[in-house]
Amino acid sequence: MLYKPTYSVEIPSELMDEVVAFIATKQIEHSFAEFCRLYLAEVGTLGKIKHGKRVNVDISRDMSCLHNLAFFFRSKTIESLNRQDVGDYIRYRRSHVSDSTIRRELAVLGSAINYAVRQWEWRLNNPTLNQKPAQSPAKERYLTQEEARRLIEKARFHEKAPYLWLFILLAINTGMRKQELLTLSWTQFNRDTQSLRLHKTKSGKPRTVPLNQIALFALSELQRCRNGRFVFQIEGRAIRDIKRSFASVCRLAGIVDCTPHTLRHTFASWLAIQGKSLKHIGEVLGHSNVYVTERYAHLQTAVLQETVTSLEVLFEGFFFQSKG
Repeated sequence: MLYKPTYSVEIPSELMDEVVAFIATKQIEHSFAEFCRLYLAEVGTLGKIKHGKRVNVDISRDMSCLHNLAFFFRSKTIESLNRQDVGDYIRYRRSHVSDSTIRRELAVLGSAINYAVRQWEWRLNNPTLNQKPAQSPAKERYLTQEEARRLIEKARFHEKAPYLWLFILLAINTGMRKQELLTLSWTQFNRDTQSLRLHKTKSGKPRTVPLNQIALFALSELQRCRNGRFVFQIEGRAIRDIKRSFASVCRLAGIVDCTPHTLRHTFASWLAIQGKSLKHIGEVLGHSNVYVTERYAHLQTAVLQETVTSLEVLFEGFFFQSKG
C-alpha cells in the first residue's frame, strides 16, 4: 500500500481576512430553472411579501412568465445573469409578443430576484432594473352600448363557446378580470347577499364584488347547466382561456381593438360617465390606490358640467340687467 502524503499550507495572518472574504463570495450557483422552481414553490405555499406581510396571491401569471424566461435562459445560472442577457431576451421576445408582455415578464423576474435577496439572503444583482421596454400610454378603449349589444348578440349564438355571452355579461357588470372569472367557483357566490367573494386577487387583498340583476341573471343561466366546481366549465372541465373564441366573436360583430380586458374598462367607464364616485369604482375593481382609478376621471364630463353650472344661480342679476 502506497503512502500518500498530505500537504498543508500556512496562510499568513495578515492575509487571513482576505482569504475568508474570498471564500465567502464563492457561493453555490443555481441554474435559472432551479431558481424559478424554488421561488414558485415558496410563494405558492407561503404567499408573497406585500407591505411587510405575507399575502396569498394567484401565482398563475408568475408561473407563465417564468416558464418563458426559463426556456430562454436554460443554459444560464441566476448568479451569472447580466444586463446583456436581459437585452438579448427583449430582442428575442419582440418577434413573438408585445412590449407590454415583455415588461410583465421582466417585472416578475425582477420581483423574484428581489425576493431571493431579501428572504434567502442570496447575493444577486438585478439586471432587469431600467431594462424594461418603455411604457405605452394606457389604453382608454371601452365599448359603446351599441358595440356591447352587438358583441353579446354574436356571442349568444357561438356554437363552440355557448358560455361566452354570459362571460361578457358578467365582465361588463362586475368589472372582474378574465382570470378572476375563469377561476370563479360556486362556493364564492352568495345569493343571500347578492355578491361574489374573491380570495386571490392581483393586489393580494380579498374583495367582495356586488352583483346587479344582470349579473345575477348570468349566474342563474350558468347554474342551469352547472356541471362542476367552477362557474365556467364545459363537459366537466374548467375553461382555461377564451382568447380565441372572444377574438372570433369580435370579428363577427365588427369590433376592433377589443380584448377581454376591454370589458373591465367598459364597466369602469360606464360608471364614470354616470358620475359614480371614483373611490367606489376603484373599490369594486380592487384597485390598490386611487391613482389607478383616476384614468376614468375625464369621463365624468356631465357631472363636472352640472357642478360648475350650479354656480350660475349665484350670479343672477350680478352682471346682467333684465330687459323689460
